[in-house]
Amino acid sequence: MLKLLIKSKLAALIDALSYGAGKKSKKKLSGVGLILLFAFIAVSTMASLGSFFWLLCDGVQAGSMEPWTVFGMAISYAFLFCIIGSVFAVKVLIFESKDNDLLLSMPIPTKYIFISRMVVLFIINFALESLVLIPCTILYAAMVGFSIEGVVNLILVSLLLPFFVLTLSTLVAWLISEITSRTKHKNAVTIILYLAILVSYLAFTATTSASGATVSADVYKSTFIFWWSATAITNGSFLSLLWFALVSLIPALITFVLLDKAFIRIITTSKSANKKKYTGNRAKSSSTYFTLLKKELLKFFTSPSYVMNAGVGSIMCVIFSIYIATLSGDILPIVGVPGFEWTENLFGPAVVIVCAFIGGMSFVSAPSISLEDKQLWILHSCPINPKDVLMAKLSCHLIVCAPLTLVSAAILCIAYKINVGMSILVLLTVFVCVLFSDYVGLFFGLKFPKFGWQNEMVPVKQSLSTFVTMFGSMLFFGGLGFASYHLSKVSGYLAVLIVFAICATVCGIIHTYLINSGVKEFENLKK
Repeated sequence: MLKLLIKSKLAALIDALSYGAGKKSKKKLSGVGLILLFAFIAVSTMASLGSFFWLLCDGVQAGSMEPWTVFGMAISYAFLFCIIGSVFAVKVLIFESKDNDLLLSMPIPTKYIFISRMVVLFIINFALESLVLIPCTILYAAMVGFSIEGVVNLILVSLLLPFFVLTLSTLVAWLISEITSRTKHKNAVTIILYLAILVSYLAFTATTSASGATVSADVYKSTFIFWWSATAITNGSFLSLLWFALVSLIPALITFVLLDKAFIRIITTSKSANKKKYTGNRAKSSSTYFTLLKKELLKFFTSPSYVMNAGVGSIMCVIFSIYIATLSGDILPIVGVPGFEWTENLFGPAVVIVCAFIGGMSFVSAPSISLEDKQLWILHSCPINPKDVLMAKLSCHLIVCAPLTLVSAAILCIAYKINVGMSILVLLTVFVCVLFSDYVGLFFGLKFPKFGWQNEMVPVKQSLSTFVTMFGSMLFFGGLGFASYHLSKVSGYLAVLIVFAICATVCGIIHTYLINSGVKEFENLKK
């Protein structure tokens, strides 16, 4: 029974990523296509992290950094990466799962229900940490080298780390669940708590990345769990491994036992906050388009999972730009890249690509059609022009993402001391880049909708449309960045204009498709 529960949870996760429920089977992503998609995502992530670990390993070779620093950073990055990815997964699976009543009504031991969810969370965390540890391990082995003891300890540390992460993420998720269940503004509090975790993560990674070995020596020796795991791997220290194992397993065991005993009470306790008092007001009339737009904005800002996943790119863009603006001295080459030569012509294109790349992580329009689900029949039955529906979804993405991304670009233009003419061109191009992510998101959201979900996290975080939109945009802007670097040797204005022209052309093509074939495709959804 336990094996069946685990398999069903994993199958549901894979199914959510493979195609949209309610669509014809021909829309399902094939096994090969799914493998290729995940491979692309994994390789892209590991490649970006690998460039950073290459610099650290190069520092170890040069003698400017101690060997343990590489895995001290790697373990801390993996830990924070897992915390960001698992806190709200724990909150949903353990404390607020939608299938609790169904499973409890079946002749299934409650212990099996709890264990199956913890196993799935362990697998998720192991996969997340692997994205960090694999490139670090490969580069360290090639450039520095492991001892036999170090290899054994690396395997054991990678298996032990998810236990420590699960312990902490479970406690944080329980705290968030308790706080949000007893407040009138549950969604706002959830978003604020998530942003606090995200900002803490970004502040830590930015500080350690920029400051290097000096911060590492101060931070990691005081943060004992990272120090023990790093020295266990690089020095082959069995004592460090023993301490790391005790700190990882004992709290996890205590947490597991306590949660197991209280599992029934946790999932069956009815929690309620003070209810809002209804006050009637006169309804204001508005056009169909603006009514639909207000509906889209209300849906976004009242859904924590929507905000925290689909809108996080624009928030990260602002945080990054403020961090860059506060750096002293030469602000561009914050990370040295061999072969790259920073020139004045590259300033404008750099701002465009950075804002477009980070802002491209926002995909508000991609899951917007999937989120209609059971309410889709209302849009079909009302005398509403489908074009207005699609345009409202596009406008929602633009209203949410464009202001933050443009503010980020303006901050960077001021920090780089870019002239007025180039700054105006940069802002216009960044705006078109936001439009590109907007149109691409709605296009794939229309092609691969995910209906029949039980939790809105599925279409927002686990659907094919969101994956393709986010990682496709990042790959696209990464390619434009490479081209812009070479074009900027001729002219910075030329590089920015090329980016503007390409993005504007793609937006025009998709817009034409949406108002013609896209409208008909939307009318036939779920019929």
